Amino acid sequence: MKKLITMATILLMALGAQAQEDLKLILDPYPWHYTYSSPILEITFDQEWAQYELINANSAINPKDYKGIHIEYVGFPSTVYDDNGWKRYVQISIGLGKNIQYLTLDAYATEAYCDFNESVLEVDQLQSIIIQGVYAGAKIQVKDFSLVKADGSEESIWPGVGWEWGLTKEPVYDNGPITFTDQWGGIEIQTLAGNPITYTPGESEEFYIDFTFGEPLPNTLLLELTDNTDTGFKWVEIPAGRTKFTLTINDNTCSNQLAKLMVKANSAEGYPFDVVFSSILLTNQSNLHPEEDDELAFKTPN
Repeated sequence: MKKLITMATILLMALGAQAQEDLKLILDPYPWHYTYSSPILEITFDQEWAQYELINANSAINPKDYKGIHIEYVGFPSTVYDDNGWKRYVQISIGLGKNIQYLTLDAYATEAYCDFNESVLEVDQLQSIIIQGVYAGAKIQVKDFSLVKADGSEESIWPGVGWEWGLTKEPVYDNGPITFTDQWGGIEIQTLAGNPITYTPGESEEFYIDFTFGEPLPNTLLLELTDNTDTGFKWVEIPAGRTKFTLTINDNTCSNQLAKLMVKANSAEGYPFDVVFSSILLTNQSNLHPEEDDELAFKTPN
C-alpha cells in the first residue's frame, strides 16, 4: 500500500508539472509606444549556411590592430543533433576567399576565443566576420561578440551591422527592461512555440496566467483580452507597485472567444517607465493563486 501511495503522489506531481507552461512576450521589431533593450539575441538558422554579419566592407578593420575575437553565448545542446542524429554546427567565419579562418563553437560551452591566423593577418582590411549556421535548425543565444586588441582589452562589435539571410532572430528579454513611452503601447503574450493564448467559453477549461516582475511596477499596466476580430472586449488592470499578479481566464471573465492576450500601458501620464518581466506562467492549478487577485474587477467597453 505504501508503494501505491508513493506512486500516486509521483503521478500527481508529474501531472502538476505538465499543467504549467512558460509564456513569452512577442516583441515587435518596430514597437509602438515601447522600446526594449536586450543584451542577448537568439538566432535560429532556418537554412543551411545561413549567416549573421558582424562586420563588412563598410566597417572593415585592420586585423593587425587586434589579436583575435571573443564570443560569449548560451550553449545550444538542444539543437545539436537533428532527427537523424546528424550534428548541427554553428561557426564563426573570419575573412574572405583564400584568406579565411573558421571557429566551430562548442554547443555545450558559453564562450570562445580565437586568435587571427596568418592568413587573416595577411590582408590589409578584414572585411567579413559572420556567425554561420552550417546546418538548418541550429540555434544560439549570443550575449556579446568582441574584437580582442593587442593589449588584451576588448572592443564589442555586438550586435554587429545586422545584415543577415536564412535566419530569424529574437531578443531574449528576461534580464532587460521594456520601456513604455506612451499610453496603449502593447505587446502580445504567446506560448514559447509562438502560439496565441486562446479560450472558448463553454468549451475550454479554466486557466490562470501568473506574472512575476523583477521590480515593483512603477505604473499601471493593462491586460487586454482580444477576440478574433482583433477587438478588445475586456480589460483588467495590474496596479502600480505589484511584483506578482494572477489573471484568471474562465467563462465569468471571458464571455467572448479569446484569440489574443495583450499587455499594455494604461496610464495617461508618467512616461517613460520601465517594466522588468521575471516570468509569465500559464497554469490550471487553482490552489496556487491568492483570492485577492481574482477579486479585481474586469472592465468592459463603454
